[in-house]
Amino acid sequence: YQRRVHGDKLLMNQEDRESYLMSLVASSDDAEYRETATLRHLTCSFLKFHSDQLTVEHIGVRPYIIEMLIYPSEGGQIAAIQATLPMNRKAIVSYFEVTIHQLGALGGFSYGLTEAGSPFNKHVGMTKKGGNSYGYLSSGKLFSRKQQLPNVNVPELKSGDVIGCGFNFVKGEVFFTHKGNYIASVFRRVEAREFFATVALGAPGDMISVNFGRTPFVFDLNSMISDLKQSFVKEVESQTVDSFDIHSLVQTYLLQQGFTETLAAVSYTHLTLPTIYSV
Repeated sequence: YQRRVHGDKLLMNQEDRESYLMSLVASSDDAEYRETATLRHLTCSFLKFHSDQLTVEHIGVRPYIIEMLIYPSEGGQIAAIQATLPMNRKAIVSYFEVTIHQLGALGGFSYGLTEAGSPFNKHVGMTKKGGNSYGYLSSGKLFSRKQQLPNVNVPELKSGDVIGCGFNFVKGEVFFTHKGNYIASVFRRVEAREFFATVALGAPGDMISVNFGRTPFVFDLNSMISDLKQSFVKEVESQTVDSFDIHSLVQTYLLQQGFTETLAAVSYTHLTLPTIYSV
């Protein structure tokens, strides 16, 4: 950056300051997640995985109610399938989409985020075991750790829908999308952990495909990330401070806001953080 010396301090003009701040929130490359993540194969008699390992269908033959009577402790024919890789915690936003090719008549479908220890026979968000989970059920209900999120209206899901779920590592929020439309961040102040994209098929006839970014998303993720970067710059720039204090200002801002994951996403080429910020 072009800088001028003022005494023993380096000053940046307005344009350089904004360019500098934008460089701090440059997202790390999500290429590995985008290109190599697939659905984790489950050895399950009523699931059929397609060769791309991104499409799966429920081929159970016994009625759901019979399965529940025979195997009540195993959740009937519910199968939760995680991605093979966790979301990239150094990204600004990590996101995936699901195409619902078909929903069966019974049992329902769910998707969202889970941790590695989450049970494979429960709908997403419908268990307190295995860490935190955040799920969107096809009935139009949102659950986390078996608790329904009240007073939130989201669309019921049906065959043909393209839906998405992401984690905003800047704000610590889980959000969902429906047919390319953003649904307000419904789970806020979420501690960033090692989350896995997860889908759960609940009954014979369910068939879905997952897109981790190998093909363009229906939702405009790039615009969302750009807006987050611009918002970060504006919030920092709104503080009254001399130009030479820009480094300490960024540190203070991130500390006060609790954006620990943003610190992990920051490029430290021009910024030295105290030992307390080791990430």
